[in-house]
Amino acid sequence: MDAPDTVVWSADRAGWPPESLTAYLAAAPDRAFLETMLDRYETLDYLVDRAWNPGSSGAVRGLAWRRDRKADASRARVTELLRAEFGERYAPTVAERYRLATLALRDAPAADYERRLYGLLLDHHRETLALVERVRPGLERREVRALAERLEAYHRQELAELERQRAAP
Repeated sequence: MDAPDTVVWSADRAGWPPESLTAYLAAAPDRAFLETMLDRYETLDYLVDRAWNPGSSGAVRGLAWRRDRKADASRARVTELLRAEFGERYAPTVAERYRLATLALRDAPAADYERRLYGLLLDHHRETLALVERVRPGLERREVRALAERLEAYHRQELAELERQRAAP
């Protein structure tokens, strides 16, 4: 589809009450899903960047690097689909809840830092998985549905891996 090229700022969508996001997902499910996923990736990048804290352990820095690499390919596909299908370049934003939570990480003692970071990453993946599961049945474009199926599997795998790592001594 050759749509005109536009830039959409996430601030145009940010701060909506959930019922407005729900309405947007109902009115334009594929576009809203792709935009929302880019916001989710932006938030994950923000969390992962905080994991590179010089005081964090090598295990946390390795975890952050692996997560960042895995998310990059998916994020590129979301960006590509949004551009190809809607002619849109979307400027995502970090969810305020996670921005505030990561600010609080700065003051956390080292022993608490990793536990809290894992908790934030787990919450993020759970929320993203719930979103994908909720919107996938209503997606209209084959390519977007296929992406959602891959993302659902990815987030299930990430949750399982994070739970294992958090439980390890």
